[in-house]
Parts: sequence; C-alpha cells; structure tokens
Amino acid sequence: MKRKFGHIILALFLSSIAWADIPKSPEDDKQYRYLVLDNAMKVLLVSDPSADKAGASLDVNIGSGSDPDDWPGLAHFLEHMLFLGTRKYPEPGEYQTYINTHGGTSNAYTSYAHTNYFFSVGTEYLEPALDRFSQFFLEPLFNPDLVDSERSIIQSEYLSLKKDEFRRLWDVQKKWLNPEHPSARFTVGTLETLRDREGLSARDKMLWFHEKYYSANLMALAVVGRDSLDQLEELVIEKFADINNNGVELPRHEQSYFNRDLMPARIDAIPEKDVYSLSFSFPVPSTYTEYQSNPLGYISHLLGHEGPGSLFDALKQKGWIESLKAGPEFMDRVQGSFSVSMNLTQKGLGEIGSIGEFLFKKINLIREEGIEEWRYDEQTRLGQIAFRYAQEIDQGRLAQSLSSRLQRYPHEDVLSGPYFMEQYDPERIHELLGYLTPQNVNMRVVGPDLETDQVSEHYDVQYRLSPIDNKMIQRWSDVEHDPLLAVPGPNRFIPTRLERLENQDASPIPIRLDNQHGIDLWHQYDAEFGDPRANLYITFLSPVPNQSPRDRIMTELYVQLVIDQLSDIVYDAYLAGISHELFSHYRGVTLKISGFEGPQSDLLKVILDALMNPDLGQQKLEIVRQSVERSLKNVFRDTPANQSIHELYRILMVPYWTENERLDALKGINKESMQDFLKRFYQDMQVVMLSHGDVSPDSSLQNAQMVAGLISEHQPKADTPRLELRTLDRGKPWLRSVEIDHSDASLSVYFQSFNSSLDERAKMTLLARILRPRFYNRIRTVNEVGYLVFSGSLDIERTPGLFFASQSSTYPPAEMLDLYDEFLKSTRIYLENMSMDEFKDIKVGLIARILRKPLKLSDRTSRLWREIDLKELDFDTREKLAGRINELTLEEIQVFYETRVLNNSARLIVQSAGAKLQGSISGDFVPIDSAESLNRKLR
Repeated sequence: MKRKFGHIILALFLSSIAWADIPKSPEDDKQYRYLVLDNAMKVLLVSDPSADKAGASLDVNIGSGSDPDDWPGLAHFLEHMLFLGTRKYPEPGEYQTYINTHGGTSNAYTSYAHTNYFFSVGTEYLEPALDRFSQFFLEPLFNPDLVDSERSIIQSEYLSLKKDEFRRLWDVQKKWLNPEHPSARFTVGTLETLRDREGLSARDKMLWFHEKYYSANLMALAVVGRDSLDQLEELVIEKFADINNNGVELPRHEQSYFNRDLMPARIDAIPEKDVYSLSFSFPVPSTYTEYQSNPLGYISHLLGHEGPGSLFDALKQKGWIESLKAGPEFMDRVQGSFSVSMNLTQKGLGEIGSIGEFLFKKINLIREEGIEEWRYDEQTRLGQIAFRYAQEIDQGRLAQSLSSRLQRYPHEDVLSGPYFMEQYDPERIHELLGYLTPQNVNMRVVGPDLETDQVSEHYDVQYRLSPIDNKMIQRWSDVEHDPLLAVPGPNRFIPTRLERLENQDASPIPIRLDNQHGIDLWHQYDAEFGDPRANLYITFLSPVPNQSPRDRIMTELYVQLVIDQLSDIVYDAYLAGISHELFSHYRGVTLKISGFEGPQSDLLKVILDALMNPDLGQQKLEIVRQSVERSLKNVFRDTPANQSIHELYRILMVPYWTENERLDALKGINKESMQDFLKRFYQDMQVVMLSHGDVSPDSSLQNAQMVAGLISEHQPKADTPRLELRTLDRGKPWLRSVEIDHSDASLSVYFQSFNSSLDERAKMTLLARILRPRFYNRIRTVNEVGYLVFSGSLDIERTPGLFFASQSSTYPPAEMLDLYDEFLKSTRIYLENMSMDEFKDIKVGLIARILRKPLKLSDRTSRLWREIDLKELDFDTREKLAGRINELTLEEIQVFYETRVLNNSARLIVQSAGAKLQGSISGDFVPIDSAESLNRKLR
C-alpha cells in the first residue's frame, strides 16, 4: 500500500509537465494525456467514455536489428517466450486465455526496430488484463521447460512460411545490402540459429537481451479505456512504474545500408508463385524527422500517381504492368531507401529496359515541372481532411498505432504527425530527386523463367546477382520527354461539402424507397458517426454467373476488365477519400462506394459507364486473362493449412466451380463470347441497393436512376438462387487427401451441425468460443504441432459448423488426427468440470463481441447489407443470437458437444501428407477423389 501511495504522489508531481496539450481533430470526443513515468517510459492515455472495449500496447524500440550477430532471431524468440508465463502468472497461455475469455484479442510482432505487444479486452477487465500484461516486462519466467518447445515453434514458423513470396524475395534482396548492416541478417530464427552453445544457453542469452534492451527508456505505452484520464494514469503508474530503466541508448547503425561496391546492381529471382514483378531501389538520405514537410511523401505521390499521364498510366497503356507503387521501403534515423515497384504482365517482363526509360523520364519531368506549391497545398488539404474525419478503429489497434507513433513523433504531434504536410520545401524535394538516378539504383526482376546461378541460404530462392549493364545505364541517362507522360492536374474529387446534412429524418433501420426502376432500394440516414460520409452498396444479381465454370470465369474476367479500365480514372477519388470496391461472386457483381458523400454520384457515373462499356479489345482481354489465370494457379501455392481449409469449401458448397474447372474454361474466351455472356448476364438481372450514412433520400433515388440505365430494357424475373450446403452422410466420416507441393503436412477437420436454426447457431458459436484458446494452447504449445493452428465456427449458407486446422513440419496427418481426438476427449472432462463463473465469463465476453457497437459507418453498413442479403429485414439477427446465447446453460453445451462433436459422424477431414512426412490417415472413411468428381455425381 505504501508503494501505491507513492505512485499517486508521483502522478500529481508529473501532472504539471505531463499533461501537455495534444492537438486533436474537432470531431474527436476522446480525451488524451501524455506523461513520462519516473523510469522514463513514455505513456499516452486515451479516455473514451463511449468505448465498449479497452486496449493497450507497449512498443519496445528494439527489434531484430539488435540481434547479436551470432544469434539471428533472438528478438523474435524472446517475443514468443514472453507469452509463456511470468512469475505472478506462471501458467503458460494464462494471459491469452484471460484476454479471450473476456471478449478480447492479443498478439505481438517483431520488426527491424520495434517489438510491439498489444491487446484488447472488455472495458471492465482492463485492470486485471494490464496487470498480466505488465508482468511481461517486469518478471517474465523464460520457463526453461518451455524453451525447447517454443524454439520448435520458431522453427515451424520459419518452415511453414518458407514459400511465402514476400519473405523469399526479401531474402534475395538482402544480397545487395551491406553485410555489415543489421538489415542484411536473417531475423526469423531456426533451431540452428537459436541452439544452446557451450557455456551459454538460448535462455541465458534471452535473459541478457531482455535485461539490456527491455529498458523503460526505450518503451512507449498507450492505454485506451472508458475510465477517466486520472484513473488511467493511476492504473498505469501502479502497473508500469517499476519496470527497470538501465539508461541504454537507442542503437544507431551508421554503416551504409546498401553495399555500394555492387551498385548499380540487378537481381533476377525465381518466384514460388506465378508472378512477374520489377522494383527499383535508390539509397536516399534519412527523412525520418522531416514529417512536417514530408518531401519523400511528395515525390511518392507524383511517382506513384495512377491518373492520366502518370507513369502507371503510360506503362499500363503499353500493356507492360498491372500495378505500381512508390515510396520509402526502409527508413531510420541514419539513412533510407526509396522504391518504385511494379507487378508486370508477361509482356512487361521482356521490356525491362523500356520500363526503366519511362521511370527516369518521369523523374526528370517531376524535376522540371512537378515541384509546385499548389500541388503541395492540395496534399496538405487532403491530409487535413483525413485527420479531421479520421475513422475510429478498434481500441487494441488504436493503442498499437499510438505506441508506435510515440517512438517517432513528439507527443504534441502523435495524433496529427502521419497526416500533416505543412512546410513546403522545394529545395529539399529537388535534392532528394537528385538521388533517383540510373547510377544510384538497384533493380530486382522476378519471373518464372529467368536465368539464375545461385540459391539463397534460408529460403532456397534461385537468383542471380549481377551489375546493371553500362549500356542500360547510359540508355536510362539519355532519356527525353515522352508525350504519354504528364504531371497531374487538380483533383476534381476533393469534397467541397464537409458539413453534415440538416433536417433529415433518421430511422432506426433502413427503409425501402419506392422507385420506378424495379430496383430494391434501401435507404438510411445515419448521423451517429458525426461526419459527412456515406456508403453506397449495389449488387447486380443474376443466375448466369454460376450456371457453368465458363460463366463463372467470364464474370471474373468482366469485373477485372472494368477494374483495369477504371484504374487511372478513379485514382483521384481514392486520394480524396472516396474509395470503391468492385468484385464478382457466384450470384453476380457487387459495387461498394464509400467516403465523402458529395462526389459519390460523379464516381458512380464513371463506374457505371465502364460497366456498360467494357473494353473488350483483344490485347486488353489477353492481359486480363493472363492475370486471372495466374491468380487461379497461385491458389495452389498457398500454405498447406489455408489450402486444406479452402478444400473444405470446394467440397461443401454446391455447386462450386473449382479453380481447375475455371482454368479449363478460360481457354477460347474472346470478344464475341464475352459480349454474348454480358447480354445473358444483364437479361435476368435484379438490382439491390443500400444507401447509408449522411445522405438524403433524394440522393439515393438519383443514384438509383443512374443505375437503372444498366437494366432499363429488362424486367427482373425469379430470385437469383443461393449456393447450397452439401449435407454430410452421418454414416461415416468423409476423407479427402490433397497433394500439395510443400514439405509440411496439414490437417483440417470439420464437424457439420444438424440444421440452421437460431438455437443451433447459438450453441455452435459459444462452443467454438470455449474451444478456441484451449485447442491453440494444446496443439501449438503443449503438443508442438506447429506455428499455424486455427479453430472456430464455420458457417456456410447459414448452417453452422466447427473446424480445426493445423500445419506441421514434424507431425504427419494421422498423428495430428490422434492429437485432435485426444484434445476432443479431454474437452468432455473440461466441460464437466467447468465452473459456472468461468462459463458465465465466456458467455459475457462472447455476447459483448456480438453486440459490439460499430466503430465506424462502414462497420454498420456491412451489417445492414448482410441482413438485406439474407432477407432478415427486421435487422436484428445479432440481437437474437446474443439473446439465445445468454439463455444457454452449461448443461445444454455439454449435451450439444456430445451430439455435435464427440458422437457426430458428419465429419469431413482434409489431409495433405507433406513431401517429407509419412503417415496419412486411412481406415473406415468415405473417400473423396476430388471436389470435381464429387460435384459431377450430383449434376
């Protein structure tokens, strides 16, 4: 008690210097307080009386860049070990179980310069959650009995993601970095790099690392809660003031990031997936502290622009690229790297030299014509709008973002720093452009058939490192202006109306608006979120897309053609805060427009015009066809765990046109067949619309009138059918064996419920919530099966189910299934012994999660849209589900578990044996040769 009293006195002492003013948006009702504890820890408190969750995040300004040279992956290993018990809470997994039971989530990540830990939890449980969380940094156990098992999990993480494309390509890109710079090192860790050494164990080295670097002066804490700032301050001081401050200095790596002896260099690399890409990387000075002028942000905007005359637009017109982005790829307080990267077409892979020409033409054009104050002012204006109307995010994510920002920005700019550009500095922009030259560049080319002569050590990537040819450098140096390139004009989509509508009738749920166009039009004015945004969702329903694999793939082609056609036109709208999403599905095509309501009708008109007049030219069609083909093939390059879960859907959904069937159907599609498809697609069309937010009924009706032009000649017929769920035979479990090109094995097990009633869904949802943390802890931590472990409820066409999945480099499927069965048997005993208090806590946490109020307008729109799609027009399915869960008794769940899991033969098992493991499942199962053959039997 004496220590706590001292902490309160300390809080009063700190208040005069800590309660600094933090500029915030006038639309932000939260209260903020910055303080520095006596141990030098930076703290940001956020009080939000309306919050229904609390969150916290602690960022340590140390990451894998500080791994000792001979201990690669140590920082990452330490991050894992902190979750496995502390002196006060020694039980492994107790922290995660507490968080999950009380409606929250938790996680952490290790990057080059940061290790960030974060969680969210029900507001009333913040104090005990913080008590557990703070022990990570006070008295972690680094339990010797768990070091070996968690080291195996690190190994499993490395192996399970060994074919991850980002990790593979970053592995080879390190070859042009300075080997003396920490960024060039391997950082994930393996059994080998984290092995015990003679006289020094990995645990001892972690203790050393934690004691040296987990110092309060390198930590930043953010806490978000419903309590007052004074209450949060007292809580934080009580929990975190005793964390040690050893005064360690922030590491500063002065050695060159790039290996200058190699520049300009080229790396050719073979991808795991069927992808083509090109990137240019330039060493640049550090702009880490120049956030108020953000000169590299200005350059990124002009080089990464996608409007008419942009580099992207010119290269896309040539048929060479599919996407482009530009910006810093590495930046610390010493130096940085600026990158321009592109996803190529197959044709583009043969035009690397010409693409480089266009890049340096564009850089020259920006240098000569692009540095103008009005452009900077336009970006400033967009940043101010984005800051003022920043949308709410989950409390855990908010805390995570703020703790990271505290490490970079002064406390007075911690909210506005990422948004504001207020100090125009044309000289600095010119200076930085001077680094973007052919003599100061490295280039990475990625494609399936490139010539290589080496294999990377950690990810087995075939690559070649060579100098960029002098003739190429000269060619890029002698470029002249090209008529396809121009600097962008003013953005016509910047919203002019930022005031909310007045005198609008609000309704608690959407209402149908009568119209003369045969459109099912729903409207709801919603002012709760306090900004002038609205969401417009439109779905074009037709039975045609799912009539055959050919119709399904032509729906995908159609949407991708329109997306490609729109890319340069709608980019300004995206910059101005008006986004859109267009996608295909088995019932048709859906368009979603979100953002400031004023310019939405202009954007809708542009998109509808593209939908009515798609570019079906042979060159464009072939480029998009190749892109769709690659996407379908790359599904088979996903992780084994994800592929096995995907196979569940292929088998259970009827009819489901598989990737192989759609690939076959791609052949022979041309302009004429696309035209015939579109005629059929729009012939039987129904349109459903939802207009929601700061929008008037008149605007909704005007938008519906525009949409009507797409269907004016056709009258809707029958409802578009939904997919059906395949009912599993209750005689025997079903078994599907999948061949996957990966060394790891995977296993997914799905239990199908008996019906789609509210009672069934409530019981399955609660049961899945009870089982999830236990399954994760048992299979991942205790059994050491692997890094990728999942479980949860799986609703397909409203019928609930339960699934378990994992991926392993050491266990074959048969052994994994034995472990699953052991877990399921032990769960019966667990449920029999569960206390009423524990059962109640889990129910309360789950109900809070289901009934959680939406944080932003789009959250609510998505909920309403789902209700409309399911024809639940009372808009209360969540309330009904939560109400039934609240009524459930422990005895009901025990009986449900017996009938739906332990004694349920309606079970589907998907296994992949892995290239190096022996032990596939066999026995008394209903074998499934393939999803295609199963579907053919029912057609």
